Order: sequence, then structure tokens, then C-alpha cells
Amino acid sequence: MHTYHLPLDLVRERSPERPVALVRPGAVAAAARWFQTEFKGDVFYAVKA
Repeated sequence: MHTYHLPLDLVRERSPERPVALVRPGAVAAAARWFQTEFKGDVFYAVKA
């Protein structure tokens, strides 16, 4: 997996012709922690057969 400091760095180096998914693990972890502490409702899981 390649790592880039900025999305523009990826564009300059690779010039992608198709959409690219970017992942920010720190931002995802922070959002998950916030949700776990701030969500006051009950959690239910939907299962489809």
C-alpha cells in the first residue's frame, strides 16, 4: 500500500484515470471513539436472509 502526505501528492505522482479511495485511519478511529461515547441510544442489528 502506498502512503501519501496529501491527496494532491497521489494525483501528481500517479495521475489516476479512475477514482481512488483514500483512507485516514486516525480520522476513522477518532470518529468511532466519538460515536461510542456520544451515542445514547440502543444498538440493534438488522440481519437479512
